[in-house]
Amino acid sequence: MNLQQDEQFTEFLRAKAREGMESVKYPATKFHRMLDRDGGFETVKRLLADPRVADGYSQLVMRGRTDLTVEALVTQTSWRTFFDPQLIEVAETRLRRTNFAFKPYSASEENHPLPTAPIDAIPERELPLASPDAIAAAEWLKSAYGAVLTWESRREGRQQGDTPVRIYTLPNRSQAAIRMNKGSPAIYVRGTSPTGDSIVNKIEALTPISETYPHDRGEAPSSIVHHAPYLRPAPDNIVLRVNPSPGQYRAIFELALGQPQPLTSATSSGARPAPPARRTIDEEELRRQQERNSETGRDGELAALSWERARLAALVPPCPEPETYAVRISPDDVGAGYDIESKWPGHERFIEVKATVSGATHFFLSENERRTLAGLGERAWLYRVELGGDGASVSEFCDPARHFETNMVPSAWRVELPRAAAPRSHS
Repeated sequence: MNLQQDEQFTEFLRAKAREGMESVKYPATKFHRMLDRDGGFETVKRLLADPRVADGYSQLVMRGRTDLTVEALVTQTSWRTFFDPQLIEVAETRLRRTNFAFKPYSASEENHPLPTAPIDAIPERELPLASPDAIAAAEWLKSAYGAVLTWESRREGRQQGDTPVRIYTLPNRSQAAIRMNKGSPAIYVRGTSPTGDSIVNKIEALTPISETYPHDRGEAPSSIVHHAPYLRPAPDNIVLRVNPSPGQYRAIFELALGQPQPLTSATSSGARPAPPARRTIDEEELRRQQERNSETGRDGELAALSWERARLAALVPPCPEPETYAVRISPDDVGAGYDIESKWPGHERFIEVKATVSGATHFFLSENERRTLAGLGERAWLYRVELGGDGASVSEFCDPARHFETNMVPSAWRVELPRAAAPRSHS
């Protein structure tokens, strides 16, 4: 759920809370405070993940307005598609216990992945007051990293409107911002590298840092606060403003965004990088597809997805929208060679999930999976999920093709019939 959707969802919840006050005099004071602090999406996730039923739920049920509970609102509306199936199951279980006859919202496609925030580029206009170096910095972001312009402040008017803050988003969803000044550009970047290491001292060795957010008294531009989740300042996500001399912007971007990689048509458009030497789907992959449709396979992937999103949320600095950056692709792409894509910049993982309810000490890899994971190297991960009555436990293995190399045993053989058993032809 992106920022705009979260704002819409929050307003939807506020309106329903006001309806509760008007109809049954329930003020929902704590709920309003949670919405003010966390927004609608995080508030609902916390309420559904808490094993204790909220007092607001009990109050609305007792007053005959179960339809206004968070559980009913997300179960019966299109907002349902933004939440993990495990949380939706919690909501539906609570409603069943109160004998509330709810009608689940029916999505257009079964088992479709959670919505991801697309990279919506906006057209670039001429900026006659911007300096050549500011324009060159923006052009280099686009040519070296495949970045696209996704937001621009003050798009209308003259003077200051012709030197706006521009936000550029890379295919991996990392971001940088440039104030298109008359003189040297003002550049906004994270104070950490894609691997999470501080780059403050390295940037200070190149050029003075004008401001840091949120440490300095001043506030970051509202366009960054509201439209650049990767750059949104927070105590554990320091953002730097620097005014580099001509040509220094390249070194600053490389510190903050990593070394530019050769661009392909896939990466420049924001699409998933193609796995190496991928083959067409054969009978083995068809068997895999059937296995994924089983309850164990599906539950294992959902448990692994929740585990991965929790990992992203616990990073320092944290990923602000784990449900956007970690998605389950297996229902739509059975031949990908893995089940989950996790693409938070600097922490990318391509995850194959192996689930069991029996505690088995072995699992099977298809040749396509083995080859794909081997090609991805340390970006490939295998999550082994054990499902049980007390929940799921997950074990992580990096670069599984190398990790399990000495433990792999071929389990499929080509068999040819002897000549005597071959069918005879008829003329």
